[in-house]
Amino acid sequence: MELALLNTPRNWAFLIAALAVIATPWVLRAPLRRRADARRLQRAVESLGVRCASNVSVPDGMDGVAYIDHLVMTPKFLLVLLVKRYPGAIFGGSDIDQWAQVMREGSFKFDNPLREVQDLVGLLRAQCPKVPIRGAVLFDKDSSFPKGKPKGVLHVVDIDPRRPRPKATEVPLSLQHAWRKLCPEQAPPAR
Repeated sequence: MELALLNTPRNWAFLIAALAVIATPWVLRAPLRRRADARRLQRAVESLGVRCASNVSVPDGMDGVAYIDHLVMTPKFLLVLLVKRYPGAIFGGSDIDQWAQVMREGSFKFDNPLREVQDLVGLLRAQCPKVPIRGAVLFDKDSSFPKGKPKGVLHVVDIDPRRPRPKATEVPLSLQHAWRKLCPEQAPPAR
């Protein structure tokens, strides 16, 4: 009797639809998580300043281009953010050449990202010499710092995206001009 029930096309369609409903959340779990993590990171970056631009290209001085993950305009300076997605425990310091990422699978070394962000800050300073520019490395929520974060490192879980953002009127003209030069498509209106 049970086999006879499965021989009708209508019952097969119901079975396939039921399996699809059950499997969909499992199949979509990873993409949905990545999308939610990306939104959380973007909201955190945007909360740091008045304006934010992503994937900013800057001439590297050798007929090439360097890319900045995020450039944030604050009332006092431009902030260069380099984003690192390294899950696990992160160990490093500002004067250490190689940092370590420790996960269940083992330990992995990577170059000190603070040096990379300082190179990017140097490129921007060459473009806008009279503008205060700072840099930081932003780690996503899957990383932790058991021995503490080095100076110049931000962790997305420490940034409250609900905090009040500064107003554009608080930004000096020199920073606004630099922003127009570096991010013409994201330029604030001229005063």
